[in-house]
This record gives sequence, C-alpha cells and structure tokens, in this order.
Amino acid sequence: MAIKMNTKYQNHSVEQVAGPGVRIDIFSGNAPVDADAASSGTLLLTFGEADRWLDASNGTAVLASTSAFNEIAVAEGTFGYARISAISGFYVVQCGAGTSATAEIRLDAGTCASGDSVVLIDATFYQGAS
Repeated sequence: MAIKMNTKYQNHSVEQVAGPGVRIDIFSGNAPVDADAASSGTLLLTFGEADRWLDASNGTAVLASTSAFNEIAVAEGTFGYARISAISGFYVVQCGAGTSATAEIRLDAGTCASGDSVVLIDATFYQGAS
C-alpha cells in the first residue's frame, strides 16, 4: 500500500520549508540526481531570508505576489535549478529555476552576469500526497 498524507500534513510539511529562515540558492547547470547529493554547477545568486510565503493550502506554498524581490548575481551563467534550504542547512528542497511558467522558482531572466540584478518573480512549492 502506498503512503498517503492528508492535506493538513501536506500544508504543515510545506510551511516548514517555505517560511522564515529560508534561503533560495540559484545554480547553473543540471540539478544533481536528488537533493541529498552535493550541489553541482556554479552558485549564481542567493535570495536570503526568502520568508514572504503565503500560508500553505492544499499542500502548496506560494511566494506572495507582492513580494517579488531582487538580489545581485555573484557569477555568470544560465539558470538551471534552485535549492530552497534552511539558513541552518538542516534541509534542502531542489526544484526548477528559470523564466518558464512551469519553473517552481520563476526569475525575470534566463541568464546573468556577475553584478546583474536578478528579480525573483514568483515561487511555488508543492508537497504531494504520496
């Protein structure tokens, strides 16, 4: 039998990841096989203290649309993937990053140069039921 989680559990799980004390690192290249593996590619920028998330609903947390914010790129590259993690490094969630409407972390550009200002337009994090 497959494990199924109710909506309250999904919401609680998402809110532990998408909340205060969270940062979003954006890397170039392909994502590692899973979030337990070491990061690959080049760290392009970090959105620190990304704590502007709305309360989770149906296992999904969304960055508040009025809270788009920007950071300065520290390297040059094409956005490949993102890692959402606690500032403490306790957990890591890996997801897509870029300009595509299907990217969990949506940015205003597909590439950056060191010193460029990059805007995080929106972000969505989903915890499935199984």
